[in-house]
Amino acid sequence: MNLSGPLVFLILSYPSIGRSQSGGADAPYRISYSPSKTGGVIRFTGAKHSLAVDVAGDSIRTTDQPNYLLVDNMVVQVSMVPLPNGVEGSDLAIPQQKEGLTGYVQYEMDYFHKELHLSTSLLRQEWISIRDRPFLLWTFHVTPPAGRKLDDTVIDQLYLSVLWHEQVVDLNCAVFDQKDRTKARAMLLQMAESMRP
Repeated sequence: MNLSGPLVFLILSYPSIGRSQSGGADAPYRISYSPSKTGGVIRFTGAKHSLAVDVAGDSIRTTDQPNYLLVDNMVVQVSMVPLPNGVEGSDLAIPQQKEGLTGYVQYEMDYFHKELHLSTSLLRQEWISIRDRPFLLWTFHVTPPAGRKLDDTVIDQLYLSVLWHEQVVDLNCAVFDQKDRTKARAMLLQMAESMRP
């Protein structure tokens, strides 16, 4: 059965997607962070599935949110966003996964513009295969709000997204200085390589 059309429709029309990223009491996964020899591990533990993501860095500091870290002075987030109706996204054929992730990015960009009133430009998307799974690297420029100094403002966002069971997993890094863009990309790719149950 071809679910790609319905999956994209559900992702684009589902009102609660993107609202369960913090791991609150109602989230389907418990989020934790623990230090390791090379940095740390973010773990998502749920009733049916779990996910571990390694984060490597010389300096890793936790925040009040377990899925947000300061890694070598860069803000890094790992989040899970539920797919509508519990769709098992990682079981879909690769073209369907790609179509679903493309729809998800459209939804998120609309959310950034309409709900958060962010001014963005230069959206770029790149497919990367990691362990035979399609990851979508999507990046965009954020125009600083009026009156903000450039050195304390996020200027780029980098996301690396993949379907993981009934969730979209987002690996995200906010870039405050263009010179950190390459480093941020390498870090997200290393994190994606480490993903495991």
